[in-house]
Amino acid sequence: MPTITLTRAASSHGTNGWFPVSDEDAVKYQYNANATLGGQGIEITEIRIHGRARNAASAVKQLQVGFKPALNSNRNTWSKYNNSNVIGGVFTAVDASNGSWKYNTFTLVYNASTNSTAFTLFAGHMRQQFAAGSPVYLGIIQPRAQFETQIDLVGSYWNIDVDYELLGNVPSANVNTATLGSTAIKTTLNKVISGSSTTIRYKIGSTTLATYNIGTGATHTYTVPTSAGSNFPNSKTATLTIEAETFVGSASYGTVSTSVTLNLPSDAAPTAACTLSRTWVSGVASGAQIAAYVQSKSGVSFALSGTAKYGASIASYRLTIENKTYTRTGNGSIAHSPIAGSGMVSYSYTVIDSRGLSRSYSGQISVLAWSSPKINNFSIDRVTSGGDLAVDGTYARVTLRASASSLTVSGSQKNGLSYYVQYRKIGNISWVTCDTVSPGAVSVNQSFMLKKGGANVGGLDDMSGYEFRLVLSDIYASVNALDEMPTKETYWDVNETNGSMGFGGEATGTGSTPQYDFYGPINARSGITGGTRYSTSEVDTGNNWIDGKRIYARVLTYTTPATANVTTRYPLDMSAMDEMWIDLSATFLVSTANNYVYPPGYVASDNSRQFMALLDFKNDEVVIVSDSAGTAYVRILYTKN
Repeated sequence: MPTITLTRAASSHGTNGWFPVSDEDAVKYQYNANATLGGQGIEITEIRIHGRARNAASAVKQLQVGFKPALNSNRNTWSKYNNSNVIGGVFTAVDASNGSWKYNTFTLVYNASTNSTAFTLFAGHMRQQFAAGSPVYLGIIQPRAQFETQIDLVGSYWNIDVDYELLGNVPSANVNTATLGSTAIKTTLNKVISGSSTTIRYKIGSTTLATYNIGTGATHTYTVPTSAGSNFPNSKTATLTIEAETFVGSASYGTVSTSVTLNLPSDAAPTAACTLSRTWVSGVASGAQIAAYVQSKSGVSFALSGTAKYGASIASYRLTIENKTYTRTGNGSIAHSPIAGSGMVSYSYTVIDSRGLSRSYSGQISVLAWSSPKINNFSIDRVTSGGDLAVDGTYARVTLRASASSLTVSGSQKNGLSYYVQYRKIGNISWVTCDTVSPGAVSVNQSFMLKKGGANVGGLDDMSGYEFRLVLSDIYASVNALDEMPTKETYWDVNETNGSMGFGGEATGTGSTPQYDFYGPINARSGITGGTRYSTSEVDTGNNWIDGKRIYARVLTYTTPATANVTTRYPLDMSAMDEMWIDLSATFLVSTANNYVYPPGYVASDNSRQFMALLDFKNDEVVIVSDSAGTAYVRILYTKN
């Protein structure tokens, strides 16, 4: 059985003379790495540690040895092997003396039969360090308090003999790394036992990929199949263990192994396919769901299906469109709605597998531009039955100029305008709805007689004013416009019973106090005193809403916080209000931070200094967005229940 002698390479306390090891000291010796003892196919069978000590006292002197992490480790620090301190038991270094020096050169023997616990720790630590190319450090301590033991520092007294044996044929591979399905791994055996045969096993973890009995041969070549990737579905690499078990006859002489790192092929990233389908926002009629994506009205659903490779699985997807990013786990669909832009809208998606490998794709969607219909001109004139202008006419002529977005699909226009006009005598609540016109185009510019039931609308009282409302629609939305038709030309009408007056029309006031009706523009050459009033209390504006109800006003004031881009809700009792809205002309924020006055809807280019006010009917709150400390003035207009 071969033996290797390890000699001291360095000492923590000198190299000659005697050193008294007290209960606070530790002497450390360094022994450099030995490639043979750290190599494959080696089994340490016995360790013999030599040393020399002396004693002149009447007490027995003891020592204790083990292995430390470094030459400068402190007394109570020991190396670890399998989570245990690598240290042996206490032993007698020198017997008691009668006053003269007694010298003892000793040998500590460690093997599996005499002291298996310490031997396992010493041998395992030594193999582990030498396999890594690292030295070992023998530590020598005196275990008893208030005692000391003198040791000889001469290095030749402290050699370590290591007996070992070769376990069997030792394999080595021609490569350190290999790619699944392409790299041929050649295993060469160092034949330790002549006449022996060898069985080679290729394993990933505990799974055996293949087993080959190569008899007395010394080499074997193996290419790991791509299917082996299923044994590491969550990792990009794996360790291939090559085991060589040596047999003499039917008796096994042990197994020695080596390893190779397995890599995936270059095309290991997953692949994916994406199928797009149109969706529509709520409220879009089936007839308006055309064969194209439409801005603000269409959405898109991405059906994602991916394939992972070499044993992995699809983990997730990430999709980006219009500066929004969506994710999902596994195959399935991701929806984006509505599409805000138009033209060629870009998107990209990435498929990610269980190993973290990914592949990205990109594409574009063609989106038709759409916005609400636009009314450029809507006006009503009093006319005769023949369509001629007349201040006392009892018919109405409509002049209309409007347009809608062009939505052309495969050369065919899919959008179109339709409209109708409603009218009512001023002061009435109910509207009369006239005929709907559908010109079949996306623009209209014409004048026509107002019709109901196919006949011109006549009999309009020339002594009464009328309100007219246009409702213009395309296939997605409707917009409104208002106009009025005055009475016939009347300069001044007086109700002598109550003092009511009509200017340009009839005096309609019949109450106990006078009422003044104006049927045309008022030119106040020197201004008007007592016009619009602004107050934090309720003010009767003197105006009526389209349903005939009186409009009231009130100015609300709020102190805004200094917090940037903050939304603040202020309570407001709206229970008695019917319709309500904000008067933008008298709504603003006075900032105490910079003494600026901000109009509603103001947002700076850096998204700071913003101000907005809105009414939350449902929660009886005024919502204010602000960017600086100050006072917000909000004038609200409303009718009552």
